[in-house]
Amino acid sequence: LCLVDLGGAEQVSKSILTHAAKRVVAPGDVAERIQEAVFINLGLLALKKCVRALVADDPHVPFNDAKLTTMLRGALRGTCVTSVVVTCSSEDRHAAETVDTLRFGEGVSSVALKQDGHTPLSSAALHALHQVEREIEELHAHILANERWETSAVGEKSVTRIVGAETAHLRLDALM
Repeated sequence: LCLVDLGGAEQVSKSILTHAAKRVVAPGDVAERIQEAVFINLGLLALKKCVRALVADDPHVPFNDAKLTTMLRGALRGTCVTSVVVTCSSEDRHAAETVDTLRFGEGVSSVALKQDGHTPLSSAALHALHQVEREIEELHAHILANERWETSAVGEKSVTRIVGAETAHLRLDALM
């Protein structure tokens, strides 16, 4: 499971950075925040390039241009289930960013996910998988039907334990 919050494009002129620069703030703090904004934008730009290449069915997708796109390679190539949530602002002052974000979301939704080198399971493999699933269900039912609490005396103490389905538990552990 890979969850990524991409934040959004960081415009220095509209961000906290401008307001922080007007207050008494250590110059290093402002520089760090500006550098962070630059890295966010570079990652988003690399992601945008990858999405464009995937939509165009380009044989070369520049996944290695940024850590973000390298990490998202599987999600963008189709080796996992991928969902993208795009959020926008309804304020007029953010109209340009909202339009850009919606265009990006539209581009991402145009990516046709493909299996990346994975072949579908053969009918024999599917049959074997169904048999294992059926055996697991049967073991669970057997355990529920036969397990019970048993109390026995050990010296002066009494010990309570679950008994009645030990072999079923061993087989279930082996299958899992």
